[in-house]
Amino acid sequence: MGELTGGWKCTKFLLFVFNLIFWAFGLALIIVGAIALDKYGAIFTLASNHSWASGPALIIAVGCIIFIVAFLGCFGAIRENNCCLVLFGVALSIIFILTLAGCIVIAVFKTKVGDCIVYCVDAPQPQAHSLKLTASSSQL
Repeated sequence: MGELTGGWKCTKFLLFVFNLIFWAFGLALIIVGAIALDKYGAIFTLASNHSWASGPALIIAVGCIIFIVAFLGCFGAIRENNCCLVLFGVALSIIFILTLAGCIVIAVFKTKVGDCIVYCVDAPQPQAHSLKLTASSSQL
């Protein structure tokens, strides 16, 4: 590719810098999720029916997606690699379409989503609380 000049060079470095920030954010999410899974994994696993559906696992998954997409943007921008930039654009388009679809589903099923949120927030989780109390009382 030819040498970039003027505004294109600025755009290239802005794309790199913002993707570098998101890359670091994705790495931080992976680390925080791993620490939470290591420290509190048993509580989150007992609170849900599936261990992969726990909060820390979700944080790790989102962190991995952000990490990979931001890496594609960083590498594609700094090396001017068309393949990485196309994959970056496709990934952002898929994320946008999924977000838009989620918003449409929430708008269509507003009452059901509201009832589900109220039920999930108000539902007691005796297993998680009893495990937490038992673990803290045995450490005394």
